[in-house]
Formats: sequence, structure tokens, C-alpha cells
Amino acid sequence: MKRLFILAGLLFPLYALFGAVKDERTGMELISPPNYSIYHEETLSVVVTLSSPHVDKIMISAESNQSSEIFRQKGRDTYCKTMRLIPGENTITVKGIGKDGSAGILSAIIYHDSVSEKMYKYPPEKYGKSSFHILANEKKCIPCHKMGVNGQQGIAFENPSDSNCFVCHEKLTTRGQGHAPAINWLCTACHQTQNKLESDSQGSKFILPGHIGKVCLTCHQKEKETWEEKRFHHMPVDAQQCTRCHNPHSSENRYYLKAKAWELCTSCHIDKRDGNHFINTFGSRNHPTRGKPDPSRPGHEIECISCHNPHASNIRSLIEGESPMGICVKCHKK
Repeated sequence: MKRLFILAGLLFPLYALFGAVKDERTGMELISPPNYSIYHEETLSVVVTLSSPHVDKIMISAESNQSSEIFRQKGRDTYCKTMRLIPGENTITVKGIGKDGSAGILSAIIYHDSVSEKMYKYPPEKYGKSSFHILANEKKCIPCHKMGVNGQQGIAFENPSDSNCFVCHEKLTTRGQGHAPAINWLCTACHQTQNKLESDSQGSKFILPGHIGKVCLTCHQKEKETWEEKRFHHMPVDAQQCTRCHNPHSSENRYYLKAKAWELCTSCHIDKRDGNHFINTFGSRNHPTRGKPDPSRPGHEIECISCHNPHASNIRSLIEGESPMGICVKCHKK
């Protein structure tokens, strides 16, 4: 018998309230991701529970033609798989298959925001934040996973796979440039833990302050002192929104930037996206912002941070150096 579970827009308030997507008829429940949730990272863990004996295997599919087949194991009801996201809206589909064919389909629509792509920068209003590490979810994972924090503050794991966080979150640290706390699995250096959760609590065991800079600057104290001495500050710095530009886990870009510097800067400074930058020069041409070699940094292309400090400066427009002309002579020697 074929059964089909179709998500309807009218049911959104129910899913937003209870998080998981569930089909009472087939006993399938999509614990993660919750419907209409926001994800900042490029990957997510899909978590499914099966309470009916009629489902023998599940097929998990996502964007970019990703799919994974998982066979049911005796004595096990919860299954998980890491899937990659594309910027914008993603549909995660779980299909249950029994001996007589399809046993049901669950779907969740989630949003992966991208700071460097204007059209995906701000999720629509129907999407909201969610947390996986609530007590009810963790209880479903305990048969296979150790859900406690086994790291010691400030002491790196000799073998990263010894961290209880590693098995689910490994992909967060696999990009080319790794942030030291992340690649050493010192997770609680940033993710503060709530040790006591009530049995009906919907709060996350791991929390971050609204202004993440409070956490970042406990390590980057010297940078904080340097910036505070400067006259002009970049807005995200004053707002302590470090993760607006930086990925705290790992990145393929220098300085753990979420995108290449030019792409990142022009995601806010849209008027500079034509690749030319008006400044008062002795010539008639505008100054390029990309596509030319940077004489002051051999091997690199010119970009916004060739001339501007992205954090703070004593010169208007966050110009590098101590005088407006000082930055010019770095390249223009004559």
C-alpha cells in the first residue's frame, strides 16, 4: 500500500510550534531539520526516527541531486545523515520504503543564508532559528551517540575523533583554513553549555550570546585593544558581529572569511560591485577594486582590503595606514 504524506502550507504553524515533521500513519518522524528553519553552515544533519515495523529502509534526498539510502537495523529506531546545502531554499525529503513499496514521504523546507549573495542574504520571514540540542532530541540519539561534553576547557584532543562532537560535526572543520578552537574541538570555548535542562525544556544545551564578539574577543584581546584606540570603526566590529564576515569553524578563504574579500565587502557595499571605485585621483579613471595585481602584496589580486582596514582606522573610510596618501604610495612609488 502506497501512502503519501504531503506538506501543506496551512500546516506551517503546527510545524513551527513542534519542530519535527511527523506522519502518524507510518510512524516516521523527521527530527532534524525542523520545517522552515534557518541554517548558516553549508551542511546539516538529517535525523529520522522510525517507530513502525513496516519501514525497511529510508531514502534521504536533498538539493544538487544528493541522495543516501539507509537500511533499517534491528534494535535501532533513529538514523542520521549529513547533507550539503545550497544557498537559499532547500527541500529535504525522506522516503520510507517497506516490503510492498513506498511507506510514506516526509519533507522539510529550510533556508541556508549566504552573506556573499544578495538574493540569499536575508531569509524570508516564514523561516526562523532552531536548535537541535534540546533534551527530547538528544534522548533519541543516546543509543548510538555520546551526547555529553567530554572536552576539558583549553585542552585540545590529541585525536580529534575522541571528541563526542566530532562524529556529527566533522565537516564543519574540513575546509582549507581551520579556526584553532574548532579544529582542536574546543567547542565549549565558544558554545556555552547549560548543564541543567528540564524534561520539557525546548531550550538548547549549547548557547551563544547575541553579540558573538563577547566570545571572540576573550581570545582576540590584543586586536580589541588596537581597534579601540582607533578613531573610526567598521559597524560590524562595534556591533560585535564577527560571524557576519568570518566563519568561526573553517573556510576556504583567508582570515576564515565567509567569501573572498571583494565578494564579502560588496555584498553590503553594492555600489562598488562594478569593479571600479571613485576616488579623487590625478587621472581621469576610477580606481579598480578587482581584476588587477596588487603591487603591495605580490601574488594577490587587488581587493577592498588592499586599501581599507575592515575593522578600524584613524582615517575616514577606514583607509589603511596613518595618512590618506600613505596608502597610495604603497603601490604608486613614483
